[in-house]
Amino acid sequence: MTNKLCMVFGCTGQDGSLISNSLLRKGYEVLGITRSSKPNYQYLQQLGINQSFEIKKIGVEDDLLSFQKLIEFYDPIEIYNLSAQSSVGLSFKEPYNSIKSIYHQTLILLEATRTIEFNGTIFLAGSSEMFGETKVAADINHPRKPLSPYAHAKEASFSLVKQYRRIYNINCVTGVLFNHESTLRTDRFVIPKIIKGAIQCKKNKTYKLSLGNIDIYRDWGWAEDYVEAMQRITRADKKQDHVICTGNLTSLKDFIKKVFDKMDLNWQDHVTINKGNKRPHDILKSFGSPQALKLELDWENKKSIEDIIELLLEG
Repeated sequence: MTNKLCMVFGCTGQDGSLISNSLLRKGYEVLGITRSSKPNYQYLQQLGINQSFEIKKIGVEDDLLSFQKLIEFYDPIEIYNLSAQSSVGLSFKEPYNSIKSIYHQTLILLEATRTIEFNGTIFLAGSSEMFGETKVAADINHPRKPLSPYAHAKEASFSLVKQYRRIYNINCVTGVLFNHESTLRTDRFVIPKIIKGAIQCKKNKTYKLSLGNIDIYRDWGWAEDYVEAMQRITRADKKQDHVICTGNLTSLKDFIKKVFDKMDLNWQDHVTINKGNKRPHDILKSFGSPQALKLELDWENKKSIEDIIELLLEG
């Protein structure tokens, strides 16, 4: 219907909301897609864009024909698939639904675009979880050793995208995302849980923040920057997969200390470790190599972990 239309699956999530906002600011039209029959527009409302574009409901329970009709009718130039169950921890409790929301969504989307001979580009969100433990910075060719149902689904999705690009010549790419945060995340995730917990501890000196394994190391970036990287990967002349990361490794314990230091608190006085919060299998160290994205698409992370903490506390 227009050559400036982008379709965003998962438009109400953190990344979907942020990329919708970015696209609108750049003059693109956005069609949002949600798989929920009762979508939560909280993130879109926070960004002030909940009335700025149309949102339709379609999900993994819908058939191939529904996806074909949707894409054929709107004929977007870009499709961003950011829709899935996104919690690693929850995937251990609900493996079937988690895997279905990731792999089946990828398959039906790729197959729909193949059968209607779609000419645009499809970006699919991958995850660093598929690499498992990384003793060296992971690039796109790093060995893959998934340790959770979520990670297995992301690894399978990543492989499927490569095959559809190679066999069917479809313009589809995966951006393998390392951990990235924003003020939009809920405390179902550990970083906002720490931020909100520290603020609560500042207000109430007797409050205790209960966490699981804090002896892990991660590569944390800023989500608003990462959605810019997604667009560069999508619009690159050469369609290829990329790792989106900072290349910097921070321990969760150090992250906690930095947050509590900002609040003039001693984290050890307020944090308790609860074994019940630990995952069945937890990756101890996960970080990536941003070199290819910098050299080929001139994108690089510009925010330190201290910058991220400041932004989250301000948010």
